[in-house]
Amino acid sequence: TIFPEDVVCTDVDSTRRGIVNRVAGQTDDEGSDSEAEDYVELAAGNASVRWLDSGEMDTSSVGNLRVLDRAFVHGDIVSRADDLQGQTGTVMRVSLLLDLELQDGTELVGVPSDRVHHIKPYRPGEYAVYGSWLGRVEDCYENVVLQYADGSQCRVRHSDVEGLRPDAPVLDEHTPFYPSQSVRGNARALRRARWLRGRFGRHYVDQAATVTQVQPVWVVMRWIGTEAGRVEAQPEDSVRPDQLRALSAFSNNWWQAGDYGFVQS
Repeated sequence: TIFPEDVVCTDVDSTRRGIVNRVAGQTDDEGSDSEAEDYVELAAGNASVRWLDSGEMDTSSVGNLRVLDRAFVHGDIVSRADDLQGQTGTVMRVSLLLDLELQDGTELVGVPSDRVHHIKPYRPGEYAVYGSWLGRVEDCYENVVLQYADGSQCRVRHSDVEGLRPDAPVLDEHTPFYPSQSVRGNARALRRARWLRGRFGRHYVDQAATVTQVQPVWVVMRWIGTEAGRVEAQPEDSVRPDQLRALSAFSNNWWQAGDYGFVQS
């Protein structure tokens, strides 16, 4: 059986790996909205897979896929793989080892996940506290700081980051921009940017630049509830990052193939 977020390969190529996005006949609380433009109903026996070598999504037959890894988080209800209808249990603790590829191509095998930190401090699905209110992160809007070869720097506003085009496929859908990434900006995004060093010129349009900082400016929350006995108005859905306190107790287990992060030396 294959589930969303499983890491898989094909029967004919065990080196090509991908992450299952959806499986026909299965529902997923975080799945695609059926009213979205890119939503396509899957035929029975098929799954949509995002392949890590290209970032492209395609549809594959479940029978042609082989599961390489499956993520578990605290609170998951599980059963033995060889006895699906047997006794169930609840995941209480997860120890995660990661195989990493550094920017220079060096590979690290079996790195404990508590030595790796997410680039994005507020990722969809994680929890945060605002005063007495507990909420779940839905999205995070960020400004992106770019540096050009001549030393010029600009800050592209979160509302204009769609005008930036990465030079390489982005595998982590929650981290479209990250430090050291090479990107190119269109005229609108760069003209509206705040130039920290130098000033806008047409020669910067579509010129390669390096991302030096990713700065969260707004976090969109889904509020779950407030502390018992406290009377405090529900916050706005969008709040500033400095108004939140992230609950990071389990963040070291929130990793999947293709994610970007910082590694402690």
